[in-house]
Amino acid sequence: MPSTKTKASAPPESEARAAVKVSDDKAALPTAGNGAKKQMLSLFNQAPPPPVRHVRANLGGGGGDATSLCKVQGLVTRIKDEEVEGPRGKIPKRRVDLIVTHVNPNGAQDVLRSGIEGQSFLFPSRVVDTPETAASGDANAFRGKQRELIVSPMQTMRQLSTLSASFYKESKEGGESGVMGVAVGSMVEVTGVCCNAVARGGNVSYYLNAGKLTPTHDAKLSNPELGAAVVKMVGENKMQAWSAFGCSAAMGGFFSKDSLADLNPAQKVQAQACQSMWARLVSGTADRLETMAGGKNEQIAGELMGHEQRVRAIDPARLADGSVSLFLVDKYDVNLAPIVQSGLTPADKTPAVIHMLQGTTAQQEKLPEAFTAPFIVNLEVKGKALMLDFRVAYVFDKTLAIEAFEKGDDNPVLISPGTALSMTLSMRDIAVKLGSRLVSKATTAATELLPTATFAAFPKMLPSEPGEMKSDFPGGGTICLDMPKTLAAASINVSKEFIKSVLCGGGEVRVAPTIPKDAELFDFPEKVTELPTILNDGYQELTGNSFDLGNWDELEGTLHYYVVFPDVADAVKELPELATDTGQGMEYINDMAPGGAAKVKAWMTSSALVYAVLVK
Repeated sequence: MPSTKTKASAPPESEARAAVKVSDDKAALPTAGNGAKKQMLSLFNQAPPPPVRHVRANLGGGGGDATSLCKVQGLVTRIKDEEVEGPRGKIPKRRVDLIVTHVNPNGAQDVLRSGIEGQSFLFPSRVVDTPETAASGDANAFRGKQRELIVSPMQTMRQLSTLSASFYKESKEGGESGVMGVAVGSMVEVTGVCCNAVARGGNVSYYLNAGKLTPTHDAKLSNPELGAAVVKMVGENKMQAWSAFGCSAAMGGFFSKDSLADLNPAQKVQAQACQSMWARLVSGTADRLETMAGGKNEQIAGELMGHEQRVRAIDPARLADGSVSLFLVDKYDVNLAPIVQSGLTPADKTPAVIHMLQGTTAQQEKLPEAFTAPFIVNLEVKGKALMLDFRVAYVFDKTLAIEAFEKGDDNPVLISPGTALSMTLSMRDIAVKLGSRLVSKATTAATELLPTATFAAFPKMLPSEPGEMKSDFPGGGTICLDMPKTLAAASINVSKEFIKSVLCGGGEVRVAPTIPKDAELFDFPEKVTELPTILNDGYQELTGNSFDLGNWDELEGTLHYYVVFPDVADAVKELPELATDTGQGMEYINDMAPGGAAKVKAWMTSSALVYAVLVK
């Protein structure tokens, strides 16, 4: 291969990385005279901080006294079939886990909405046995029952950021219930939500109960649409306000003198906007408690006003750093922070939203009012686990940030000095998403693709000590990956003719090679039996599968082909055209395995992953 195309090692970290245009939404690089933009862009191309020590999270798996039941809307992240004992034997049910995106009190008196996204709570309540319900007997079995609040000085609440509930597969009228019409990625409404206090053996447990689940859209999202759809949803205004607040916990809400010491004036304005969020959480919660006390009996009203006075006296700075809590919560309740990583390339690690922030007026108008820009700084495969560490950039007031850029003196973007959040993922799950159960290939794909991947996730913001970071599975247990954008960022683009001549021996059919008996494989996750395919998922890994290119000729859209191998991200960083120019891509790969198509085929089969992706 000519010397100009030899694969080079990564340049020293002290060298500035080349900046490239990574999408139509990204703006041109700042002019030489704009110091604020230079300061901001340099933040994303620094050497990664040293890995933190991960610590096991140890998480466990109106008016009047009566309350009706609230509704929630949310995104389904996991589905599991189970059975419960009934009077005539086992009854099939389906458990659904979801991220709660909206809480509708529906007149219920047990809902406490603070006014901050992700910070809604449910007081426990219990059914009130009235003379009317006792007289009606079984005839009242399916009617709504009166409930009353359970309020105490040491109050335990349930936080409504996630919900896990099981539903009968058959409706009372016969036929399938609404739960049978949903899939992972569906948006649903759940009615009849309450926190039920159950006493057993002197201990009280607090369970979230639900009555009915209904899809909010007629059609399920197909697998090819899922990743992009969730990325889009999490990138919208409401979810990004939640993200900005949730991720700010890693910085103690930007209250501490240490976090403020090195900030320029524009960044201090953003820090003050963050502090205002935490102050609103305190005041909004206290205001709601005061409202809830109105019309209650003397005992409950007194307890609620006691909580109102306690909450209103909380220092927002101490709440932000974890020194105090609003309420005691169940061991399964955690603070989530919806995040999106997008727009990164090996040559430019600046997230797309940051480019848009200093872009055109049209680009800026598309941005949420407050948002985060997380990006992976450390990735490590540990057996069957994958650890991801992120730094996070923050904008808490878009308008003020844009004004700062227009002045051109100070960069307004805040950024965590080190790891702000960490996630643990299952390599069994990631291997399936990346199309290969071979340990060597799945590890290569994760290492090369995920640092610049486009995905959404719901990590848990867990309290940590300096120098260490608690890491746990995110809400839903996984990430929602936009595979077409992920491959386009950090893979080598080749043509269909290249696939035919190399993998198919000049034809259109490939028969998958036999997997060696001693090959290390990741097991399939529970209930998963096959890898992604073009027809079902919109993409497919080709070296480990049999396929016929002719079967894809009539598909709607355009097929793109990408090659991934160890250090491919470094190759694309050095020569970004490899990700888009099939001619340069094929030349590069041919030079890596000289000796003709047979040699290239053998090398790709043993050491590379080759993907076909359908782009509509």
